[in-house]
Amino acid sequence: MRDISVIVYSILCYFCLLRTAIGQTFDVRVNLEEGKDAGQPVHSFPLPASNEVYTFFPAQDADSKAALTLFQISEQGVVTTTKPIDFEIGKKNYYDLVAVRRDRGDKEGGVPLSIRISITDTNNFGPTFPSNLYHGRVKENSPVDTIVLGLENCFAEDRDTEGSITYSISGGNEKGYFKAEGRTVNNINRVFLVLKTTNIKIVRDVNTPKIILTVRAFDGRRFGTTKVSITVLDVNNNDPKFDKDTYTATINEDTPLMTSVLRVRATDADVGTNGGIYYYISGGSPWFSVDAITGVMKVVSRLPNQAAVDLRVTARDRGRDGTRSHEAVVKVNINLIADYPPADTASPGANTPPVFPEGSYSANVREDFPVGAAVLVIHAVDRDPPGRNSRIQYRLSGDNAFRINPDNGVVSLRTNLDYSLQNSYDLNVIAQDQAQNPLSAEASLKITVQQVDKNRFAPEFQAPNKYQRQASIPENRAINTKVGSSIIATDSDGSQRPEGQVVYSIASGSGLPYFKIDANTGDLRSVAVLDKEKQPQYNLLIEARDKSLYPLKSNLYMVIAVTGVEDNFPDFSQPVYSAKVPGNAPRGTFVTAIRAIDQDGDPVTYSIDNAGSAFTIQADSGVITTARPLDPANEERNFVLSVRATAANKDSRAQVIVNVVSKADSPPTFVNLPYKATVPENLGQIDSLLCLAAKDSQGRFSATGSFDYEAFTGGVYQVQASSGPQQIATESVTIAVTDTKDPPKFSKGSYKFVIDEDTSAGTTITVTNQDGSSGGLVIEDADTTITNFECTIENIKSLEIENHFTIRLVTSNSNKNAQNSNNVRRRRVEVSVQVYAPGTTFIQFDPASYSKDISENAPTDTNVFKVTAKGPNSIRYSIVGGNINNAFKITQSGQVQVANSLDRETQATYKLVIRAFKDGTKLASEVTTTINVLDVNDVTPKITFMETQPKELAVEDYSPKGSFVVKVRSYPLAM
Repeated sequence: MRDISVIVYSILCYFCLLRTAIGQTFDVRVNLEEGKDAGQPVHSFPLPASNEVYTFFPAQDADSKAALTLFQISEQGVVTTTKPIDFEIGKKNYYDLVAVRRDRGDKEGGVPLSIRISITDTNNFGPTFPSNLYHGRVKENSPVDTIVLGLENCFAEDRDTEGSITYSISGGNEKGYFKAEGRTVNNINRVFLVLKTTNIKIVRDVNTPKIILTVRAFDGRRFGTTKVSITVLDVNNNDPKFDKDTYTATINEDTPLMTSVLRVRATDADVGTNGGIYYYISGGSPWFSVDAITGVMKVVSRLPNQAAVDLRVTARDRGRDGTRSHEAVVKVNINLIADYPPADTASPGANTPPVFPEGSYSANVREDFPVGAAVLVIHAVDRDPPGRNSRIQYRLSGDNAFRINPDNGVVSLRTNLDYSLQNSYDLNVIAQDQAQNPLSAEASLKITVQQVDKNRFAPEFQAPNKYQRQASIPENRAINTKVGSSIIATDSDGSQRPEGQVVYSIASGSGLPYFKIDANTGDLRSVAVLDKEKQPQYNLLIEARDKSLYPLKSNLYMVIAVTGVEDNFPDFSQPVYSAKVPGNAPRGTFVTAIRAIDQDGDPVTYSIDNAGSAFTIQADSGVITTARPLDPANEERNFVLSVRATAANKDSRAQVIVNVVSKADSPPTFVNLPYKATVPENLGQIDSLLCLAAKDSQGRFSATGSFDYEAFTGGVYQVQASSGPQQIATESVTIAVTDTKDPPKFSKGSYKFVIDEDTSAGTTITVTNQDGSSGGLVIEDADTTITNFECTIENIKSLEIENHFTIRLVTSNSNKNAQNSNNVRRRRVEVSVQVYAPGTTFIQFDPASYSKDISENAPTDTNVFKVTAKGPNSIRYSIVGGNINNAFKITQSGQVQVANSLDRETQATYKLVIRAFKDGTKLASEVTTTINVLDVNDVTPKITFMETQPKELAVEDYSPKGSFVVKVRSYPLAM
């Protein structure tokens, strides 16, 4: 054996040659279907020689580390998976590894074989919708192929690349109102759901105006579902209908003014505004007026001297078009009264002016109030006797949108109202008598116009992409950069009215923190500097809403792609690599593998600037090998290689320091592998369990104690062989422990029996617990099918009170006729028998167990619990075990108290053994009690950083709310 401690002096020599050497592509390229179970064979390299094995090179970059957790290689060169691997859209879906074939035990050199494993899609995922429920809307009676609105952002995602998604309705469409289609949009890799109406007219159900559909997305193999709730919007498609065609009433000729005659009633099957109704008398009436809202008809002037009056009353709905109406006939029979009305007075006397009961009047009308309908009735009173002096005529001064019947004071609408043009009217009502010298009165009338929903059309985004659209923005552009062209929506209600004026906003989407939209122009702009490497795509739901009091809206789903700018240089996994290669090894010997990543996603190629004639590099994999044998004795001991990684015309450099090692520089090499040993249990110390052999070193592997198969079945140990401070080799040793037949064991370490002295011979003695249950002298044997044996002891002669016996019981793993006594193992236990006088009263705790929780800040002398033992008089108590730091004390009455301060962080539980005894006798009993110390939050937490504690924290400009900054942890936590 040579001495490894020899110091070798060498001359450090750097080769800095100029010629670049570029190698080939990957040695092996294979495809692997996704989802294969662990252990799936991927590739088999050529079988190694008998003294050679394959291993994977443990590269330290993140991608390689990930690959090493997914694949393994056997010593024979078979690459298999360690778990199922999924194909993921948008990911690179390939893994690069380097397998090295070396002599068993060698750590340097060998033959490298690079392999790229590409994961292929097998359509093993079903489509999924981002949401479980979507909301749409459509008008009833819509024509065929009307699109259900509100589903602009409804689509199914598929993690697979194979197959295209199609949609169908699988539930809720029993009446056949809808059909499902898919829509694709240029540059958006999604298929959007489109629901359209069929040729079956949708009938709105008043009780259930929503239709819930189950929509299925199918990719040719698998499917996913979601729910779509469609609100069926009411349209004004029903006429009002009176509950009678003819109404009749009978009144007296002298019926006072404003007396209610009857009420007409109509209903409309439409809902909301479309189902609202106005009433008015067609052509008006000099004697009657009908309330436009309630339909109540009243007398408004002196009735005619005729037997009946026939009227026609119109019911008109409040729909936007206002064209749906219905008429009914009203017949009022008049009971004529003789000498009524009274004749004019011949001498009326002095004329007095009319008087209004109120100085001012007001009314509210909706702007959709029908022309000709009565707004209100205003009457003035004249106290003159019947005749010209008491007859009154009415007129209005002011705006002519309203008129008043001169004979009965009914104010009605003359022309249509428009809230946006005028929302109130200030008028004067003048009442004038018909005297030769007429007198008059005046009252003010204010009519307020209430705005109604005249909004007929929702804004529509410009074609051709009215529902989904794609735009792009280059990364690293300045804040406030405009994205695509302006977003424009138009409203058919007309831009001169609020109902046709459109404002824009961003309703939702992943891009909400990064973009803004001008509410008036629709210009979409960035509010942060974007980075494609962090997020290559955003989505937004743009909303266009009109300015109506009751606005209508439309949505546009936008996908914004962040286009890459080649602004990143390839990033090496480390700036300097170190490697060793055996001296005089043949051409193609493995040196190391370097790795760089381009954040822009471009492929990386590798080269060596100063390879000279000594090294080559594989351009795609970064594997460096020798180009010829290197002789350390010829001053070829050290090389510094300048390696280059190139991606999209950008390159980075790193250094590779290569040390050429001779055999004298190499660590020991284990031989005669593998190392395995099988050891029976219970053999005790084994001085020479296994002999380990390594070139330049030897060792002995020993067992320092017995193994118990029931507690330990074996393990793998790492053994180092060292021939110098830096020359260390490591190998594993596998130990397997085999089971042997153990001697039966006793359930306890000792047993105690108490019996009376007059117990007769032949009596069976058993162990009993304090609660009367069996204390069980039990023998356990794990090597038999019956594992527990109950044992009894019999006395064979009469006993005396002075007797105290100790019995030793022995078990063995063999019968008494065993031939080989060396393999017989035994277990022993002592049984104590105490004889007492008949009638002796024993001490027993009642109850048989005690447990209590107490706060750690409890003061001294705090009572915890009180133990009680039954038996003879004058029982005393003491704590004989478990009283750590004398934390507790006990009084002679059995009261356990706090003796010293408690600290849960130091001791959380106490198991006190308390003895009850009677002085002067051997009578005693013990009980184990439990005291749990409860925590009080008296520990001040400290802060520590999860990473190396920084002096400063840096946050990128315009980072969105919720961005990760740093993670800290507080400790210790009070338990």
